[in-house]
Amino acid sequence: MRKRKDAILILCIILSMLLSGCQIESLIESRRYELVEEIPSPEGDLKVVSYVCKNGATSLNCYRLSIQDADKEFDGMDYVNAKEDTDFFACDYPDAYTVEWIDNKTLLVSIEKGTETHYQKEVFRNVEIIYADYDLR
Repeated sequence: MRKRKDAILILCIILSMLLSGCQIESLIESRRYELVEEIPSPEGDLKVVSYVCKNGATSLNCYRLSIQDADKEFDGMDYVNAKEDTDFFACDYPDAYTVEWIDNKTLLVSIEKGTETHYQKEVFRNVEIIYADYDLR
């Protein structure tokens, strides 16, 4: 009987260690996402959120753009294992694009000519996104 109690106790300890390890991993994962900038919409009810996904030493960071409600605080956990689209634009170079609101339902994203992007969605959260190339030279 004593061996059975010891085995159950050991099993409980191992299980709690595994569960806490998962929580620690999620916390570490959420810190991969860092807020860069927030740009409020003209009417103030939405904002563009610019954030970086830190990919580690062996690959480039990825800079992304999202649209959120103005009163929502940025939280990296929102992007860990997200079940839906979280952003509308992604690029490896933070200085290769600019963002500005034209009106409350239209955004202009200007991208330096020749810059490769991961994706560019044309509509996100009922906001139309217009992309334009520009030349820094």
